[in-house]
Amino acid sequence: MSSADDSTITPSELQIRSGLAYLDDSVVALRQVRKAAAARGVLIECFSDADALFARLGVEPPVRAALLDVDIGDAIDGPTVGRRLRLLVPSIALAFFTAERSAERAEALADLGPVFDKARDLAAVVAWLESYVEM
Repeated sequence: MSSADDSTITPSELQIRSGLAYLDDSVVALRQVRKAAAARGVLIECFSDADALFARLGVEPPVRAALLDVDIGDAIDGPTVGRRLRLLVPSIALAFFTAERSAERAEALADLGPVFDKARDLAAVVAWLESYVEM
């Protein structure tokens, strides 16, 4: 019996754990990045909830890199999530994906990681994720 046939395993447990995470409240953005990354052979774990991402930290393989929407839309924003992730996993690489990229925003987040524009930087985001694929 394969794990796909085991009725005790939930759909979230069937998600492939790649060590690359993407947090965004937009399902469209999650699908767009996942599809573009998969086309390059990069598997990413997508999350629409920050708590689910934090819960994932205790599971192997470790999360090596996280792409975070700046304006998640919940009671927490991407930079706050990034700072908390960095406290929990000091070696984690962080990048931000936003619909409102500006020089000021990029400068404000420079200590955490690069900032990519959702409208123009999809290829750059995929290249960033690809650089953290475990060989």
